[in-house]
Amino acid sequence: MTFLNIPALVKKELRILFNNPSSYIVLIVFLILWQFLFFRNALLVGESSLRILYDYLPWVMLILSPAVTMGSISKEQDDGTLEMLLTQPVRDSEVLVAKWLSSLIFITAALIFALPIAVSFSLFGPFDFGIFAGQLLSSILFSASLIALGIFISSLFTSQIASLLLTVLASFLSLVIGTELITANLPNSIVPFLEKLSLLTHLESLSRGVVDIRDLLYFASFILIFLSLSFLQLMKRKYGNLRYHYRSYQIGIILLSGIFLMVSLLGDRIPGRIDLTSGRIYTLSSGSVKILENLPDIVTVNLYASTNLPPQYSPILRETKDILHDIKIRGGKNINYFLKDPVISETESQEAGRKGIQQVQFNVVGREEFQVKTGFLGIALDYAGKSEVIPFVEDSSDLEYQLITLIHKLTAKEKKRITFLAAGAAKTAENDFRLLNSELVKLYDVSSGNEIATGSAITVLAGPTGKYDEIQLKNLREFLEKGGNLLILADSYSISTQLMSASLNDNNINDLLANFGVSVNKNLVYDLKSNELINFGQGGPVNYLLPYPYWIRALPPSQTRNLSGKINFVILPWVNSLTFDKDKLKTSKYNVEELLTTSAYAGLKTGEISIGPDQTQFDSTNLSKQIVAIALGPREGNTSGRIIVVGDSDYLSDNFLQNSADNLNFALETLSWLSRDENLATIAVKKKKTGKLLFTDDSQAAAVKYGNIALSGVIPFLYGSWRIIKRRKLKHRKFP
Repeated sequence: MTFLNIPALVKKELRILFNNPSSYIVLIVFLILWQFLFFRNALLVGESSLRILYDYLPWVMLILSPAVTMGSISKEQDDGTLEMLLTQPVRDSEVLVAKWLSSLIFITAALIFALPIAVSFSLFGPFDFGIFAGQLLSSILFSASLIALGIFISSLFTSQIASLLLTVLASFLSLVIGTELITANLPNSIVPFLEKLSLLTHLESLSRGVVDIRDLLYFASFILIFLSLSFLQLMKRKYGNLRYHYRSYQIGIILLSGIFLMVSLLGDRIPGRIDLTSGRIYTLSSGSVKILENLPDIVTVNLYASTNLPPQYSPILRETKDILHDIKIRGGKNINYFLKDPVISETESQEAGRKGIQQVQFNVVGREEFQVKTGFLGIALDYAGKSEVIPFVEDSSDLEYQLITLIHKLTAKEKKRITFLAAGAAKTAENDFRLLNSELVKLYDVSSGNEIATGSAITVLAGPTGKYDEIQLKNLREFLEKGGNLLILADSYSISTQLMSASLNDNNINDLLANFGVSVNKNLVYDLKSNELINFGQGGPVNYLLPYPYWIRALPPSQTRNLSGKINFVILPWVNSLTFDKDKLKTSKYNVEELLTTSAYAGLKTGEISIGPDQTQFDSTNLSKQIVAIALGPREGNTSGRIIVVGDSDYLSDNFLQNSADNLNFALETLSWLSRDENLATIAVKKKKTGKLLFTDDSQAAAVKYGNIALSGVIPFLYGSWRIIKRRKLKHRKFP
């Protein structure tokens, strides 16, 4: 079968679309509505991503796609031109493919208007073009699927209005078929099947920035099935119900559609994907790979997962299976991986219970009331008589980190020791950093005390408020000279959240750092642009978000030798600035590296400071970039240990670690660099990170918002006007 006539037919169909004023009206309405919904909240949220834009896409596409396809065949039938077209020396299949391609080109032209938004956002914040590529690809494939569906429905009617309304309804159902709106009242056995059939499931999967073969197979099957059914309708019109040729086509296309459907559903068993994200957040890190490739013996991994989980957990289950599949491949013969369903096997249910994995209750909406369902989604790891368990996988974004750290905990023969030095009224891991401590014990031997534990590789000085005596300072210097490493978390101020005030500490950290030319300054840093939003309402009924410049989003430099390369930003609350003397550094035999800085819109406060979000006035003059974290590495020939200084300790508190994956990642990276363990340094909590848009003034935000909305209306209007005027001139032109 050849398709030599398709280019000419596509050109003809595009000419019809682009010469029709109604096409531009629909296009402009779609673009302005889509971007209006996005910009209504996007700049308030301040994310440097198009996540919200593509969350709206499937619903506004219910306007554009049916409007474009409603007359594809129904208008031809109503005008009586379909028979004329099919009697031309072209194949029926060529006509269908040309109509599908021309509609796809037209809608893709509309989707490309997201590119100027992406470019403008990238000018004011870190932007992941890999995720954007996945979002754009998913939107094109999604549109291609709706177009195929619309052409099929158009082939059923001679009325364009009937075709439009039924296409909107069918498109809506294809989106929600796997959601609780449909599945809440259905038997659990068919829910996974419906979830796989939903366009929304595969659209959201591709929009993450991961090109998965299962999603590609689904979209290809969806398109081919409905184009085949459209072809069958043309054959029915051509041959009639009783003709032998039509029966042959009917049987063949039904079988072909069944094959496409089975390939799409069974393709769920075929892993294979390309991670487009800039941070490779869906790919095992190099440290994870090295740990898995060097396992000393067999680790058994059991995934206990129910098939009747609520729809919102289906993406988590899918990603969990993908991660475990990657771990199995990298671990080779030293990883035994088993998938078990405790719901259908009493033996496996009892086994899961013995390992500490219990059924979890879910509240779902069904029959207009809340219903309670139960299910399993836990992982058990076994090695040499020892075991670790993840009772329930609530979020797959940090699953690689959890699994690899647990595997390392089970298989490591010896762990390096970290001491949190309590002298100087400093904070300890057990009392002040409980969440951090629970993660560190998987990787290190952690202890606290007034003296450095024997064999410690790292000593942590976390927010001391008192002074070290001369003996303690001498011990710290000797520890460093013998190759020990220091992590210094220096708080110049003590914060009282009850009194909303900050008072100076009486520590002498600078005495320890004096020989290296580093100083911890007696100030608090504020950043007017790169900061966090806090919920403020003074306990009243109305709460609202306020930017809080004392909680800065500290940024890594664009280039760094060892640290922060995978860090987007670290939230540092009430941080003080650091400075260093270059002349002293030359004689100290250390190299200095900036790890975290503020934006260029940071200032300093000194003296007694009020920290209330509604009480503080910030000077907007004399702003500049401030250094808030540095690393000191010994030069060649210097056998002393490494040092990291951060002007804050509160960033490691439970509250900030729970709400910022990068805070935990930064802590793990710094400790791994200090311990010289490169494998652990590359294991990160790979939660999707979105940078913050940094506008110097409101006019820039307004230019981005109204400029993009205007662009989406002006360009189609001008191009459409030019084509229509040109066409009218040609119509009235007199030829000799």
